[in-house]
Amino acid sequence: MLNSLLASDHDAIDDLFAQSETALKAKDHERALALLDLAWARLAVHIRAENVRLFPRILRSGDRLEAGQRERIASLIARLREDHNFFMATLAEAIKLARALSEDEGRFAQVLEKIEAVKRRLSAHNELEESMVYSLPAHLLDEAELEDLKQAVQRELENLPPRYARGGEID
Repeated sequence: MLNSLLASDHDAIDDLFAQSETALKAKDHERALALLDLAWARLAVHIRAENVRLFPRILRSGDRLEAGQRERIASLIARLREDHNFFMATLAEAIKLARALSEDEGRFAQVLEKIEAVKRRLSAHNELEESMVYSLPAHLLDEAELEDLKQAVQRELENLPPRYARGGEID
């Protein structure tokens, strides 16, 4: 089901952030940067799947809803897209800082602050998606449309940058 596909991807991304924090706290610069970069890449393809596949499909199916529902859903999706922009911009800053890591405790603290800011907002964001958005296609689409959407989302999630051709694993 689409809901479980996207929710399990949330869990995998959360785990990558936790691992990157652990590596940062252990001062394992190389591993921390690799994990943070992978978390960023995984989140980017997840966001792309939602922005390019899921959200447009929900919005196109809005004619099957009452006007008030359509407006609430459109507003919610706009808010989620704002979150997506925050995540990508903040993680870009964190990666830039992480690439310049040295023994400077200030930089470590800055990277950790950015990761924590993303994690806090991501937690609330994921809760909204999982409780209010991911179930919508099952109510708006027929079985064939739902299966097409699920396959399109799956293809997007699998479309990681070439540097992660092995499926996004870090040694």
